[in-house]
Amino acid sequence: MLRRRLIQFATVLLLLVGIAAGYFFWGLRQVPDFYQQALARQPDPIVRQESAKRFVQRTLRLVDDIQHASLWSEEFHQDQVNSWLAEELHSKYPELVPPGIAEPRVMFREREIRIGFRCDNEQFQGIVSLELRPWVPEANHLAVEVRSVRAGLIPIPLDQVVDEVTQQFESNGWRVEWKQIDGNDVMLVHLDRGLHDQPVLERIDLADGSVRISGSRRTGGSSAPPQPFRISTILPLLGQSGGE
Repeated sequence: MLRRRLIQFATVLLLLVGIAAGYFFWGLRQVPDFYQQALARQPDPIVRQESAKRFVQRTLRLVDDIQHASLWSEEFHQDQVNSWLAEELHSKYPELVPPGIAEPRVMFREREIRIGFRCDNEQFQGIVSLELRPWVPEANHLAVEVRSVRAGLIPIPLDQVVDEVTQQFESNGWRVEWKQIDGNDVMLVHLDRGLHDQPVLERIDLADGSVRISGSRRTGGSSAPPQPFRISTILPLLGQSGGE
């Protein structure tokens, strides 16, 4: 009787392990709804190219305002950003995208940004996605709450990439702190470098389908500016962690 019960227990245990493993691998292969929607919203190629150009024009206008205006503000629309990602990121700036990363897309929602991209490397093949909440707690301080990082539908522990992300930011001249809010990791980036006549980030306003960035200029001390932050800082780290 004892032997029979042990066999039954072992059978049930193996069945549960098999179900859990099956769900895990099924979850890794799933595609988040927002990412599917972002890919499905691709308009006619001609329209997409025009939308990408408008994104570039807005970006150049923002850069010019940051350099010369006392107050600056610009709004970016989700479809324009995704059109640029589809049309120009890989074709014009391939050095910014690490190998194995393709089709990055964003979705702007109230107080939240969702980012997704296709990852194909030795560790993982599938969709990596992030849910982030950025805000400006005080002038020239950017806070980013990491609400989730997922490979398919499976959560990725953030501690796998925290040190690497911090090193990448600090190597470009930014000081980074990590805090906790409601159980979520929050990255606080100190943007104030004491530059003469430096730009000051004051607001990030997110709405469904758009994001507005606003700020001003102020006189200050002088210091060498940090290196520009690039998309390749984050993408390879998240891609590598997807299969661990």
